Amino acid sequence: MEQDNKWYLLGQGGFAEVYGSNNRAYAIKHLLQDSKSKKNFKRFKREYEITKSLSDVDNIIPVYKFNSEKQYYTMLRCDDTLRKYLDGDTISEENKNKIIDTILITMEQVHDRKILHRDLSCDNILIKNIEKEISVYISDFGIGKSLDSETSYQTKNTNGLGRYEFTAPEQLKDLKSASKASDVFSLGKIINYVYTGSTLDNGHIYGAICDKACSKNPKFRQSDAGDLRREIEQQKNLSRDVKLKKLVLEQMAQGKYDENSQNYIQSLKPLELTKYIRDDENFIELILWYIQNNHKIKPDNTLNIIKQIDKNCAEVYRTYTDADNFASLAFGILSNPEQKYSYEINRYAAEILKWSAYDIGRFDAQIFIERLLDVGIEPTIEQIFKNEFI
Repeated sequence: MEQDNKWYLLGQGGFAEVYGSNNRAYAIKHLLQDSKSKKNFKRFKREYEITKSLSDVDNIIPVYKFNSEKQYYTMLRCDDTLRKYLDGDTISEENKNKIIDTILITMEQVHDRKILHRDLSCDNILIKNIEKEISVYISDFGIGKSLDSETSYQTKNTNGLGRYEFTAPEQLKDLKSASKASDVFSLGKIINYVYTGSTLDNGHIYGAICDKACSKNPKFRQSDAGDLRREIEQQKNLSRDVKLKKLVLEQMAQGKYDENSQNYIQSLKPLELTKYIRDDENFIELILWYIQNNHKIKPDNTLNIIKQIDKNCAEVYRTYTDADNFASLAFGILSNPEQKYSYEINRYAAEILKWSAYDIGRFDAQIFIERLLDVGIEPTIEQIFKNEFI
């Protein structure tokens, strides 16, 4: 490339350098002068062709024109490598999560097309800032691939030790041994770096997953980027559930209920919910609040909750006092006729109360039934209790 005042060096890799100009929309990637062998040109062009073939995949760096004569191609211009972005200002947790999600979703699509990257690192992932919003792009397909041995990797042609720390051991020995699991190794190292600033530090929420991804034996890693993404997503959901549970329990102890409480109830499995009612009397008021606020707008959902409690209360029962919370919940439903609960809700509540009173023999539950009969309840519900005496 002819040097003039319009173009200036943005960065340099193993055998190519990137130039920018006053036009911040585009950059030019140019093969280094001392790398202009047939082998390197072929690799350089392959990089362009692979990237171009993935142009329909979001967050693969867009590439445009390839000039064979001058040995360069144009590409979208970004602001930083991921490494420089992370090593700069403090990054919010939200942006860290966005970066990881984007990388994994993108690489899952790449792997689904049976394409390997083989050079994933924080130097080959680019960040573009637009009005304080970041976009993440994966770049550099096909460069820095002279990985026949660890020694040859630590040369100018492979960007020194910068990428060595991200590369799977089997790939360092022989490039042909690289697989999707090799990319997984690199992804695990990238996740570590995003959250801790070090490829070796897995002291973060996804640490155990990255420990698996970075296993020296590829057989022990996740098979591809999709498997890794799903494990990360599962851990994320678990963490979200733990945080939600902690918040709801704190609010519940204060008698406060809101949308978080509702989301938490809906996230619980029936058996899990029944155990919580058994073990914590605060759950009685929480469930009563939920039923009161949802029995009209979500009748099927509300009915299913009380139905599952009736189904599972005997299953989670361990000692006779375990029945008391279920009796209190059922009485709370049946003693509030002003709520105008459906017959089905009242019927399941009556079955729970009858179970506690007569199957388990809890005296307090029997008193609850006597109080309901004294004030008068719906005849069909009353009959459930009276059948016990027939």
